[in-house]
Amino acid sequence: MTFVTTPVHGLSLGVPGGTPLVFVEDGVTVVHTDALSGETYEFDVLAPDTQWGNPVPVVEVLTSMLTNGARVRHLRDDNRLPSVALTVRASGPNGLSAAEKALQLVSGRPAELIWQPPIPNAAPTVFEVVWSQFDHRMDDFRERWVERSYLVSLQALPHGRSVSKIITPAVVGAAPTVVDNGSSATNWAVEIPATGALSVSSGAVTNTYDPDIDVGSGLGGANLRRTADIDVSDTPYLSNDWATSKAPNPPLMGVTVDGEGALLPEVRREPGTTAGFTRSWYQVPAASSTVSSFSFFVTHVRSTGSATLQIDKVQKAATLPSSGTTRQKVATIFPGGSVPAHGTVLVQHDTDGLGHTIVFSHPIEGGYTPPLRQWLASSDTVTTDTTLVSGAYNIMSPVTLFEVPVSAIPFGDTQLWARMKRSTAAVVNIAWAASSTFPGHEGFLGNAHSGITTVTFPANQWILVPLGRFTAPPTKTGVGGILRIGLGGDSTAVVDEAWLFAMERGTLTVVDNFTGTAGLGGSANRLRVAAPSLEEPYGSLDCGYSADWSDSHTPASGNVLCDQVSHEFDPEGTMIFTVTSGVTDAAVSLEHYPRWHTHAGNI
Repeated sequence: MTFVTTPVHGLSLGVPGGTPLVFVEDGVTVVHTDALSGETYEFDVLAPDTQWGNPVPVVEVLTSMLTNGARVRHLRDDNRLPSVALTVRASGPNGLSAAEKALQLVSGRPAELIWQPPIPNAAPTVFEVVWSQFDHRMDDFRERWVERSYLVSLQALPHGRSVSKIITPAVVGAAPTVVDNGSSATNWAVEIPATGALSVSSGAVTNTYDPDIDVGSGLGGANLRRTADIDVSDTPYLSNDWATSKAPNPPLMGVTVDGEGALLPEVRREPGTTAGFTRSWYQVPAASSTVSSFSFFVTHVRSTGSATLQIDKVQKAATLPSSGTTRQKVATIFPGGSVPAHGTVLVQHDTDGLGHTIVFSHPIEGGYTPPLRQWLASSDTVTTDTTLVSGAYNIMSPVTLFEVPVSAIPFGDTQLWARMKRSTAAVVNIAWAASSTFPGHEGFLGNAHSGITTVTFPANQWILVPLGRFTAPPTKTGVGGILRIGLGGDSTAVVDEAWLFAMERGTLTVVDNFTGTAGLGGSANRLRVAAPSLEEPYGSLDCGYSADWSDSHTPASGNVLCDQVSHEFDPEGTMIFTVTSGVTDAAVSLEHYPRWHTHAGNI
């Protein structure tokens, strides 16, 4: 058992940026001297009335059919109530008065209570005080010994924080690593159907099979199985570039990971490297280290003749790569600490204006990312344009249809946005609809949401438009369900990208920073979404041009399309999704204090 024989604890209370009133330092009571009288005073900190309090959970009772007990939902944590019991010892009456004045200077205002545990190398914890008061405790016996007692009662933010602010560049997804390029049948096998033939055709592993064989539920289908270890300890995303000669249902990906079987949901779909191939991304379970095998399986309506299932490439990645161009990026931040932390997000480019700028944060949840073009199911002709956010556009009408697997979206409140343009100015009604269904089913299940949004288009200018808000998915389905989202209503308007923002746990900031060369009075190449703090309890939005932010200012209200600034970062990891229509590869970073329930850890 370890016992600290020489404690190094410390305790102080002070206004941020000012000189703190130190009660204890390095395990020793600090002696202060009154500048006017020369008399000394010191504070003894007393237990058990000195304590740090605890966050106060705010919950609501949810309606349920439970006959005993109740379900509750945690909404937030309210302020904790620390207290510090003090006895002042002085060399004379002026020392007692000076001690009381020193307490008054740090009470009744925002302050920082800093506690250093007695254990060597332990991290100090800062409790951010929003209000405090101190009360005298009458004790005639102590007065005779030139002593007085006080109780300092404080109200502090729920969670303690580390002393130092951390500046964290967001981890942007590096290029995926190719695990298997499909040029050899080594490690591959066919299991379904048993009569399937394994080969390599045009650089892809191929299963040639009879599509009329029933593989279950009256469907035809096939699989390709790869057995070889894949290290996924730092790369939890796997992708397959696949193609089939039949119109398939969503593919299934069964894996053996760390000796256990798992069925992985598809979290993103995009074109593969080779024409005609589709790339499906999957996320392995958290904290996994090795995928020893996987089986890629598709089903379809039975038919006669011959069919093929091919895999052209297998890759792994640390994060999901950007969807479309690097004008929209997905990054992850691991802020440390034990509880969520508010943070300041900075989006910057050295020279050029950011253009339409979106900052969206959400706890890591499967492979969820907001862009919808990755799930485009049908539309008018798609035209490639690398200057756009998504890298392509299409005329909206008759219908631009997206089909998103329910496994790739969080349940709950969502916002639907789109980036659109029209060659001529007009006021147009844009229709949207969202419904739950299954692949191959033309109708919708249960509830559906729809709306019409009146949009004022300037001539030949891209605009960002919030189209609607609804609960996703409209009808709860199993893992094979999809959320079908359709846009229409104008035969001239073109769509660059649409987004589905999950707002139950997400935070959204949307600003138009204009484009072109940055400069005072022109385009802004820097955006700072500042977190709420003691100094700025409402947070702030700032744009600017200089790297030192000396010319930063609040953007015009007409340029702020969504002003949420309380970006909160989960200690287990948060997705930071950004859009900068004016530049590629904008730098994204986070400034924050790691947050803790009560005691800070070393970072």
